[in-house]
Amino acid sequence: MLFNRRIPSIIQTVYYYDSIGGFLYGIFFSLSLCLLPIVARKIGCSNLQMGFLSAIPFIGALFTFLWAHYSSKRKKMPFLILAKGIGRGALFLMLFSSQPWMFLLTIFLFYFFEFAGMPAYGGIIRDIYPKEHRGKAMGYVEAEMVLAIILFSYIAGYLLSLGERSYTYIFPLGAVFGLLSLAFFQRIKVESDKKVEKGKRQFPLTRVREIFQKDRKHLCFSSIFFIFGFGNLLPLALYPIFLVDTLKISTMIAGKLVALTSFGWFLPSFGLSI
Repeated sequence: MLFNRRIPSIIQTVYYYDSIGGFLYGIFFSLSLCLLPIVARKIGCSNLQMGFLSAIPFIGALFTFLWAHYSSKRKKMPFLILAKGIGRGALFLMLFSSQPWMFLLTIFLFYFFEFAGMPAYGGIIRDIYPKEHRGKAMGYVEAEMVLAIILFSYIAGYLLSLGERSYTYIFPLGAVFGLLSLAFFQRIKVESDKKVEKGKRQFPLTRVREIFQKDRKHLCFSSIFFIFGFGNLLPLALYPIFLVDTLKISTMIAGKLVALTSFGWFLPSFGLSI
């Protein structure tokens, strides 16, 4: 898309589909995900439910090793499209999510299946981009995704401010863009999928323990990151509660805040790719 001329010719086709998919994902994120906590509080989620909502993405991430085990001897692209397609399709349940518990269940289904495709996604990115160009290409894809977030978070904030139940059709609208993102990403040819062996050994779950035992530096890094993440998670549920209950923030203002913070995300993504 925007940075095609900065990409080496040998990966321009792959980058083209990846970047369009990334831009569409940015629209999906803006319309369906970025204002989730604000909307949840406004529709009546309790403090306990807000805490659960904050934990849902990380609960989904806990199953990553299981999905790596399950998908390791299967074709990566079909597995990714199926898993993430189910997750994003689950957001159409928002049409019937008038109660907080149904809202939370829908979000749980989304993140559970969205994270199911992450190990396959990592394998695909490793296969389609040569090592020497991977960082540059992924940086530009991320920059274009963030540009979409900056633009459409304004739109999402406005649309969600039109009515108390506007999220019931705005979130499914975002899911449409999420599925379109997968449709473009699916056009990328993954050569390793043509060579999948039926008898290939699955990724063993015990391998995780072996990695930590042999690679002490990785163990140290993971431990530090765990401490950082735990500290970051403690106040996570309090942010939307404070914004809605104390500051009485509107979804329109929340959308502007997302756009502003996303600009800080765009700068390093673009800068590191130059």
